[in-house]
Amino acid sequence: MADLLTRATEPLPRGVVAIGMPIAGVILTLFFIYLGFPYERLAMQLATQLEAATDVRVEIADIGPHVGLLGPGLEAHGVVATPLARAPVRFDRVRLRPAWSISWFRGEPSVYVDAEGASGSISGAVTVGGQPGFDGVLRGVDLGALPLGDLGGGHIDGTVDVEANLVLEPDGPYGTLLVDARAGSVLIPNSPVAIPFETLSGNLRFGGEKYVFVDRLELAGPMLDAKIEGSIGHARGRNPSQAPLDLLIQLEVRGAGARSALQAVGVRLSRSGTGTVRLTGPLGNPRIR
Repeated sequence: MADLLTRATEPLPRGVVAIGMPIAGVILTLFFIYLGFPYERLAMQLATQLEAATDVRVEIADIGPHVGLLGPGLEAHGVVATPLARAPVRFDRVRLRPAWSISWFRGEPSVYVDAEGASGSISGAVTVGGQPGFDGVLRGVDLGALPLGDLGGGHIDGTVDVEANLVLEPDGPYGTLLVDARAGSVLIPNSPVAIPFETLSGNLRFGGEKYVFVDRLELAGPMLDAKIEGSIGHARGRNPSQAPLDLLIQLEVRGAGARSALQAVGVRLSRSGTGTVRLTGPLGNPRIR
């Protein structure tokens, strides 16, 4: 014990002092710079850049430093994102930090986002640069607030969980989406009534010769059940309503009202309420075959 105490009171080796003290000084300097950084000015710059790049107006009530297990970052409160001609999306808390991603080696910074609020939650890596993208999960998000929520005169609403791995290329997104929606409705263009659903789940693949391949999309609701597969092509002139459809839909209809409404638009059903429909033509004016 006496020997241990003697060693503890001895001065540190010169090598440790020569190397360790400058490193400690740099770390402390960076730490105090990190604490004293003008985060309010950074919040204004971030909001301005996001609005210019995405046409989404962003308001940040408060922003400051945050230190987590995976490294330092930022934490913002009272974040409101308002897409063009859509309802605002609100988050009580948004945390940002550099993501552990190989995209940094390609010169494309990647930021890990962890957000929670009344509009749902988002967690995943956002890549910025020449090919922006997102690899992560959305939970409890309003379908109507997403870009897919309003296409070609149709509309989808409800609450959805999404697993996304998408890259935004010049001709559109590329990657996959796994969707699991509930308690919503689907309005097909030129249809007089929206179709309610209890669950809507499926696998979507974006990119390639088509805008999106519908590998599987299943709807279950009080009026009908449907299984959908096929594709939606690239729209001419980037007008979503002109995107060509090629969808095969298997239907199981319940109730005289739903049966009459579908038959009125040309859907043929068996006596038991089953039928198969192919949707073609543009998304804004589909044709039933």
